[in-house]
Amino acid sequence: MLAHCQSLLDSHQRASQTESLPFFSSSDKAKANGWSAGKGWGVFVAALLLALVFYLRQPPSTSDLEGYFSDWLSAETGGFRKHHVGAPVWALWEQLISDPEYTVRKRLLLHSFEQLKPKRVLEFGGRTGGTLAQAAFDDPKVNGTLHHWVHATSSAISLEYANMLFRNEDLMANPKIDLDEALSKLPEGWAAESPLNSMSPPARPTRALQAVDLDISDLRSWIGFLDLSKFDLLVAPSMEDFRNTMAILLGMPRSTRIVFCVTGGNGPGPFSDEATLRDYLKFFLRIEHVMQAVHAGHSTFLVQGLIGSS
Repeated sequence: MLAHCQSLLDSHQRASQTESLPFFSSSDKAKANGWSAGKGWGVFVAALLLALVFYLRQPPSTSDLEGYFSDWLSAETGGFRKHHVGAPVWALWEQLISDPEYTVRKRLLLHSFEQLKPKRVLEFGGRTGGTLAQAAFDDPKVNGTLHHWVHATSSAISLEYANMLFRNEDLMANPKIDLDEALSKLPEGWAAESPLNSMSPPARPTRALQAVDLDISDLRSWIGFLDLSKFDLLVAPSMEDFRNTMAILLGMPRSTRIVFCVTGGNGPGPFSDEATLRDYLKFFLRIEHVMQAVHAGHSTFLVQGLIGSS
């Protein structure tokens, strides 16, 4: 019994000595507790941000993708022809891959997509035949957030190629395949559709692809019928194709973001330098960014901005 009491006394003395040690003062304990609490909040916030990023990067459901096909279209839309007859074999792919101008524009646009990370894109103007969408979905820096692409064109040739691409997962996944040859092997009776709605990959869709016969320069065919505000980004690879650029931009919803390319310098475009370009656009575009690429003796401008006057 005496030995047990002596043991308890020794334990109490050791505890008292420990509590009196300078590095275990009450103020230091409070600081330690505060640091622990702050660290706990930091971990919580970091975990919350990671969960948010994970949520935002989740692919949309099949029902979401199906909704993309129609939520930007009015029930009264009559501007799309339902079908095109099958076209003869064109050589659009050969023209595109051998055109240094298109190569430069595609590179500029992909760089812009990497920075903006759009979810839904409407492409109009330029006969890309769906190859710009193909390049975007093939780019690992872009395709993680991109889920909806609309190729709107008034070119029967471009619509044919976009139809073929958007219906064929193998073609979409391999930009090196000769699309001219692929088009020549299509079965007799094959025809492009407008609008074409396609989801891929078939087993577990993560993206919605559309090809529509739409002349964006014909304002009567889409103003009041199309809700372009549904798109994160409007894209025009060749804005100089349109004579009524000002009217087109004024007809689009304010604050909608647009990225387009136009020829400058010694090319056929009206913009000799960036200052001239900015001066022309300031009345209907709040310019965010201008990039210039010089090649083959002339320059190409990429313009990014929000619809509306500066």
